[in-house]
Amino acid sequence: MTENVVNEAAPSPVQSFSPVSALKADVWRLYGGYSAKLLMKAAVTKPFFRPLLTHRLFHAAEALPRCLRAPCKGVLKLMHRGMTARRCMQLPLTCRIGPGLLLKHSYGLIVNGGAVIGANVTLLHHITIGGSRNGVPKLLDGSTVAAGAIIIGGITIGRGSTVGAAAMVTKSVPDRAIVAGNPASVIGEDKAARTPYPAPLERIGK
Repeated sequence: MTENVVNEAAPSPVQSFSPVSALKADVWRLYGGYSAKLLMKAAVTKPFFRPLLTHRLFHAAEALPRCLRAPCKGVLKLMHRGMTARRCMQLPLTCRIGPGLLLKHSYGLIVNGGAVIGANVTLLHHITIGGSRNGVPKLLDGSTVAAGAIIIGGITIGRGSTVGAAAMVTKSVPDRAIVAGNPASVIGEDKAARTPYPAPLERIGK
């Protein structure tokens, strides 16, 4: 793997989507659609959705009037801390998460507070996305990270790529590549889209 094979030219929706629209995309990843009823269903029945819900609501609170903003963010911060602690998870409120994140059985998920996660990304359990002296990882749209993988440093995981279980990734991954091993190396190319229920971002709106 080399660090100049990743195409980052296309804009990512990480910053362009509002927290509310991003939340709709998150629900879509679970059920292949969105409604208020499905949002409530996810909040009640999907334990690993709840930390993502509090993350989105914390940032949505920025739009509240000043008199409500601080107390609401304070309550949501405490809720988020509780939701993540129960699942041995670190999903800092400072990390930038694009719309349509799917967390599957994500016990032990550790994400650096400076990490950037693109749209329609899938993360499984016991994953570490950590920083080093040369920066923090960036996961581009449609990437999938399997259980036990470790991604370290200022590297980029390409669009539509797959990081295999227990892989140790310290170099950038090309778009649509499949990597595995310790240290990770490219073992194939993922020509078909594997993202389950990808959220149609153009329909959901910003």
